[in-house]
Amino acid sequence: GTHDTPYRLLPIAQAEVNALYASHPKFYKYGMELRDANGNYTKWCHMFVDWLSAHAFWGTPYSGRLPMVDNCKEGVRWFLEKHRFVFINETFKTTIFNNVNDMRELLGQGELTTKEIEYLALEGDYVYFYSSDEENQVSSHVALVVGMSNVWDSTLNCWKNSSITIAEGNVANRIVRVRTITRENFESEGILGFGEPDGFSYG
Repeated sequence: GTHDTPYRLLPIAQAEVNALYASHPKFYKYGMELRDANGNYTKWCHMFVDWLSAHAFWGTPYSGRLPMVDNCKEGVRWFLEKHRFVFINETFKTTIFNNVNDMRELLGQGELTTKEIEYLALEGDYVYFYSSDEENQVSSHVALVVGMSNVWDSTLNCWKNSSITIAEGNVANRIVRVRTITRENFESEGILGFGEPDGFSYG
């Protein structure tokens, strides 16, 4: 069906989880050797997601098409500017609108649309997380959808995610992991919303 996925990214992500960090020189070209004021490697989570996402393009030049930005806030901005970001929670959207001055022109003041509420995340989507402890941060973390389970909602006549499997790299301890989040935990896990890469194709 149209919502099936070949799960191309899952084995790549799992291989990265099992690999030693020292064997990851490919990440350094994205600037992951840089450190912030606290000595932590900067851009780690977004650089990992950008690298992993590049595999979805299957040889198509992707420079300029993926975020490849410095941080999660700029990643959210990248998707918003292309009208390819969907919020899953009106509270998160409103909080960002009220607290982050330079994001207001992108968010607008409207309520969540039906598309946002019913959005079906697919393999290759960026998953941005929100931290209520840092209201002016926009996004505190990012991961990539590498698999999902879907269920048909007969009431709304649409497919919904029953769960998503994500791959992520953490900043402070530099670990990579793959984990699954069920739909009922999307909000409690702090998912802000999803970014759909421009031109992404399952091809």
